[in-house]
Amino acid sequence: MFEITPGHKYYNIGVPTVEEPKLYALYCPILDKILLLVNNKEYAIKLCILISSKIHVIPIRIDESTNYSVSLLDNSCCLNWKLSASELMKLWECELINFVISPTFHKLFESNIRSHKSDIEPSNKMTDDLTILIRNFLYLSLWTLEQIDDISSLYTKYSYGLISVLPNGIFDNFYKMRLKCTETIYHGIDFEQTCSTVEETLEKIIETLP
Repeated sequence: MFEITPGHKYYNIGVPTVEEPKLYALYCPILDKILLLVNNKEYAIKLCILISSKIHVIPIRIDESTNYSVSLLDNSCCLNWKLSASELMKLWECELINFVISPTFHKLFESNIRSHKSDIEPSNKMTDDLTILIRNFLYLSLWTLEQIDDISSLYTKYSYGLISVLPNGIFDNFYKMRLKCTETIYHGIDFEQTCSTVEETLEKIIETLP
């Protein structure tokens, strides 16, 4: 199965930056893996929602783990790490439904992440393929959200002072196509077809720029 790796346009390294110093891990209880790292809280929340049609993912503030370091964990190796047993118990004790009502993150003040390279069970191809597929969709979702935000900024920049002369409905069209992108990802099953539809829609949005 095709897998997004470093160098691909959808790939994101997943480390804190000066502008975004916090880091959120998207942890999947079903697969018992950290699927992706994101340094933007809003994106982390949206990614969990977009992927919820396919699998359950929990956002966790991973940079507060006691043994976290930038050199230890990024998106190139996060699949080799998972939460310690004690931290898993903390997650199950949380009222996860509150995430839907009022999004909050499970902060691991005294947590530990651990490698499971040594004790992992023999690879199961079906599980591996599912993991890659979900990761691909997460990468696509993150890339799409970033593209939409960039285009939105351009709309604001180029439209300032021109509202009165712009074609009627130009912003409505942008919002509709933006919604189409996220709906395509949410309902997507075939990854390549989803990518194609999303990219075509983004190109159409760019063509409508004032």
